[in-house]
Amino acid sequence: IAEAANIVMVSPVSSSPDVTEAGDFIFRDYPSDALKTKAMANYFEEAGVEKVAIIAENTDFAIAFRDSLVENVGEEAVVFNEVVEPNTKDFRSLMTRLKDIEFDIFVADGQTSATIAAMLIQMHEVGIEAQSISHDVGEDKSLLDLAPEASEGLLTINVPKIGDDEPFGLKFVPKYGEAQAALAFVGHAYDAMGVLAEAIGAVGTDGVAIRDYLYGLSGYDGVVGNFSFDENGDVVGINYALSQVKDGEFTKIKDIPVN
Repeated sequence: IAEAANIVMVSPVSSSPDVTEAGDFIFRDYPSDALKTKAMANYFEEAGVEKVAIIAENTDFAIAFRDSLVENVGEEAVVFNEVVEPNTKDFRSLMTRLKDIEFDIFVADGQTSATIAAMLIQMHEVGIEAQSISHDVGEDKSLLDLAPEASEGLLTINVPKIGDDEPFGLKFVPKYGEAQAALAFVGHAYDAMGVLAEAIGAVGTDGVAIRDYLYGLSGYDGVVGNFSFDENGDVVGINYALSQVKDGEFTKIKDIPVN
């Protein structure tokens, strides 16, 4: 609708690779999952991960993530690749099968933290102790409440987090309370509005003029970092971070490059 009407849209948390081809007026300040899965594949190679197990929820987001990850690690590396219907709660039969397969890491590819929590809990219930990893959906405070024991040690690859004790958090949290998921999502939304407001302030409200301003932007100094847009409207300049649940909190381990 926005594309057809020549109305610029800046999306703060759209990660599907399909958004790259959404149109000339569509932008996002959140990286594509095509890059996130490259970052995850880079980590697997660095960590010596050779055999990958995946359970994906049958949603646009989770399936796109799975397909991109399989492409980046290679089909031969994926030894378990199952899809479940949305909001599935019982993974016991899949976990029983997975227990008999040799693998290095389990990718919990759910649409919600509740689905990922159920995967982790039932994996532990059948006695699987292998390393688990997830994406931005897994890096959610609610996951720690839903699966306090099973989530311990979980790895996530996500955009860099914004702490409650950082300048943005110190302004946001006292006024609105703690973010329900991750404060980084709030930061990306704030910056999407900010970069659009800057464009309108510079060139007015004409859609073509705003589009051209954003394409020509050398850099916007936002809460999430300094970023610009490429020829497809995808964000440039936002990297990824590897975090792990330690003592009930997500703790950054290191930055993960895409290339």
